Amino acid sequence: MNAFLSLLGENRNYRYTWFGQVVSEIGDHFNNIAVFSLAVANTKSGLVVSGVMLARAIPGMLIGPAAGVVLDRFDRKRVMIASDLARAAVALAFILTIHRTDTWLLYVLSGMLMAASPFFTSGRSAIGWTRDRMSRAGRDNGTSCGRLFLGPSRAFALGSRSASQRS
Repeated sequence: MNAFLSLLGENRNYRYTWFGQVVSEIGDHFNNIAVFSLAVANTKSGLVVSGVMLARAIPGMLIGPAAGVVLDRFDRKRVMIASDLARAAVALAFILTIHRTDTWLLYVLSGMLMAASPFFTSGRSAIGWTRDRMSRAGRDNGTSCGRLFLGPSRAFALGSRSASQRS
């Protein structure tokens, strides 16, 4: 942990990127909770929540390899900024789904949001630090580790709440 803290202290660009990513991941979690809650509130269906989860997972897997190629061929910083701006616009577009009972727009927007993500995350991973610093940062950096626990637990909580409301 000391190596990670010293990296944050020594490398201003890494520090800004890391703190920005922490804020971004918090926003991602709030977006997940809001979209899943909206899906359940509007449709009363856990199946729709599963569909939104699939709409969020599949684009990232399909576009991820292409994101690496784009980041190698174009200015990485500009691609990362464009990716975040696109994600912000799509996140704002979720406002259009608030009073809708049809779910197609939730699926499309969820897919678009996650389709832009690999361009930022792959770019962040490829920023050129020394091998020693990258291994220390990779070993000590835990911004994404919370997803391993938070994602499934949120889905379980929403599913449980939805099931208990039906009983």
